[in-house]
Amino acid sequence: MSAMPPAKGSDVETIANRIEAMLKQPVFFAQIMEGLEDCAYRSILLAWGEVRRRNELQRDQQGRYWVKAL
Repeated sequence: MSAMPPAKGSDVETIANRIEAMLKQPVFFAQIMEGLEDCAYRSILLAWGEVRRRNELQRDQQGRYWVKAL
């Protein structure tokens, strides 16, 4: 079994920016994943961590995420 290559920092940054654009309105995490089908899962998770580090995420009663002010 071969190890996955490490995610490139710039790739993670680009994905984080895409996620932040999606978070301008309430969105389910599954919708974020669907919008990033062209990205490696590991890179998405690293980018999600970066988004959480940079922003205070809000959640509604249905479980949708968003950032109030970007």
